[in-house]
Amino acid sequence: MFQYPSELMTVPRLEFLFPTPVVIATIKNHEEYKNRIVPSLIDKFKSNPDLTAPWSELCYTWQVPCDDNQYHIWDEQFNELVFDFLNYLYGFTNQEKVSIDSWLNVHDQNMYQEAHEHLPSTISGIYYLQLDEGSFPATFLNPLRNEVGLIDAPSRAKELAQHTFPNTLDIKEGNLILFPSHLTHLVRRSESTNLRVSYSFNVRTH
Repeated sequence: MFQYPSELMTVPRLEFLFPTPVVIATIKNHEEYKNRIVPSLIDKFKSNPDLTAPWSELCYTWQVPCDDNQYHIWDEQFNELVFDFLNYLYGFTNQEKVSIDSWLNVHDQNMYQEAHEHLPSTISGIYYLQLDEGSFPATFLNPLRNEVGLIDAPSRAKELAQHTFPNTLDIKEGNLILFPSHLTHLVRRSESTNLRVSYSFNVRTH
C-alpha cells in the first residue's frame, strides 16, 4: 500500500467537540452556613425521618423546601456565580426574569436518588453543606453513555467514559457545583455513617 511521505503530513489536532461546562466554586462563608443550618436540619431529620420528597417514587431521599429565613442560604456569592454562568452559556443577564426554587436534602446510608434531570429549568446547582470522604457527591452521566457502552473496550475504560463516580470532579464539602439542567445525574448510597447534607436549587429564565 502506498504511504505518504511523513514530511507531507500535517500535525493532528485533538479537539473536544461540544464539551459540557460546569462550575465548581468554594463558598467563602461555608462554616457559618454549616454551623447555622446543619444542626437544626439534622434535628428535624431525626424527629421526622419519613419526610421523603413528594416526587420520589424510585428513590429514597429526605427533603425540605427552603421557604423560611431559617434555611436561607442564597447570598451575593451564589447570585454572582449563577449569573456569570448564565451569561457564559446563554448571554443572559436579566436578573428580573429569573425564578429560583431551592430545597435541602439529608441522606443517610440507605438513601439515594435515581438518575434524573431538572428540565425545564435552565441551570441547576448543588451546594454541599456536609460531605465526608465516604459520602459521594452527585454522579453525573455522560450524555453519550449509551453510545460509549457499545464500544468494544475494557470495562474500566467504559466506566470512566460514562460517569463521574466516585468523584472525578473532586467535589468537597463547601463546594457549589453549577450545571446545565439537562445533564443527567444521580445520588448513590453513602459509605459514611455521617449524614450527607446538601442545598439544591433550580434557576429558570423567563
